[in-house]
Amino acid sequence: MGSRILATLAVVALVPATAACSSTAHGPRSAPVRPVAYERVPADRITVEVFRSDALRRLEYAESDRRADCLSRRGYPQLAAAGPQRGEDPFAGMNVAAPAYATADEQRLRRTGFGRNEPAKAAHVLSYHRGFDRAFERCTQEVHRGLGPDFADVRERAYALMNTVTDELSTGSTTGAGAAEYREISVPVLDCLDRAGFRPRPGERERHLRAYGVGVPTGTLTGAPPAPPKRVPGTIEVLPAVPERVYVPTPAEVALAVATNRCARATGYADRYVELRLRDTRRSLERHAADLGALAAQVDTFAARLD
Repeated sequence: MGSRILATLAVVALVPATAACSSTAHGPRSAPVRPVAYERVPADRITVEVFRSDALRRLEYAESDRRADCLSRRGYPQLAAAGPQRGEDPFAGMNVAAPAYATADEQRLRRTGFGRNEPAKAAHVLSYHRGFDRAFERCTQEVHRGLGPDFADVRERAYALMNTVTDELSTGSTTGAGAAEYREISVPVLDCLDRAGFRPRPGERERHLRAYGVGVPTGTLTGAPPAPPKRVPGTIEVLPAVPERVYVPTPAEVALAVATNRCARATGYADRYVELRLRDTRRSLERHAADLGALAAQVDTFAARLD
């Protein structure tokens, strides 16, 4: 029997509605939606004002909590006992900001290099139990009827849309028409690193920031990793919460991170990066304005049912 990892929080991309929407027997249906004026959305507000991840997190939390209550009523209290499932917002990266190595203070970079701590993880449930799995499916259907019969479909389409925008941005900055602009703004930083005595890593054939190791963590995490699940057929396993694990960079990583920060500040890299990234993000959002608007109207209907 295969395993099912349960109560994993997933946050879906949302955008603000710009027209009224109606609900039918088949779920929320959007009226025609005017395009969002993306050029006026601040770089640090895209997640909230365009993708509306705050509203989606409320829906996901409601889904998780209601499903746990439903399972408890059916004799399976494990999800409720594991506690509320609250994860990081996967849409946070849609906001536009310069890389931390270009803007962070040196003291932080000396502590973290190019890495980051691994966030604490809540307890979660792993099922190898057919009865639990059947109850889980029935409860999921019950919860979705309450949230809206098209909720799962809207979530799937939102993820697909977010991935499309992300892929367009990645392609545009590495191999697309705008790639030369990103390479151009990195040249002064690379020249500065050369003068500071840094060189590309062995085997690198192209001259770019990652070739020098910029942004590449090479340190370690403190503390033991989570114990692997036992995976016993016919059981419902509650995996314990895992505390935060602190990232410790290597001395060489710290030296490169500090030097990169100084070079980036001296050459104005951060401002230019944000300018290019924000332009490309807005262009991508405009290309998908119709889909974003339709999705927004549906999600607003779902969110209104929670109030």
